[in-house]
Amino acid sequence: MTGPGPGKIKIPSKVVFCNKKGCRELDVVVYLHLKGLSRARVTHIDLEGDKIEDLFCSDTYVRVSVSGGLMRIYPTRGTQEDMFELRIISDVFRKIFKEGKILSWGFLGKKEGGIYIGFKKDVLESLERYGFKILKEQ
Repeated sequence: MTGPGPGKIKIPSKVVFCNKKGCRELDVVVYLHLKGLSRARVTHIDLEGDKIEDLFCSDTYVRVSVSGGLMRIYPTRGTQEDMFELRIISDVFRKIFKEGKILSWGFLGKKEGGIYIGFKKDVLESLERYGFKILKEQ
């Protein structure tokens, strides 16, 4: 877990993890981590919290759905044991994705103390536009 740093914008949010055993809210911190700052090679979203990386079997490609203040992330394939849905609920997504519903692909990777979610260009552009605007205002 790396915590706050230059180029990491904390996103106030609620995170819910669902799998075949049910749904539960996670105690995590969500950051928008901008490319070129704090060693980020690409812009991505970090979810940092104790043992969150243990919820996922391995790094995987995911589908990303954003509608209003809800971002849903779920794997594109896998066994029944591997299936999950990650919900990140935040009003910030309403500001970032003004055009409404987004469907895209992404990549969920594990790191020590958390996970990261990388996105395709269509989502990246919206995240970067918002993130760099916030940094200029600070």
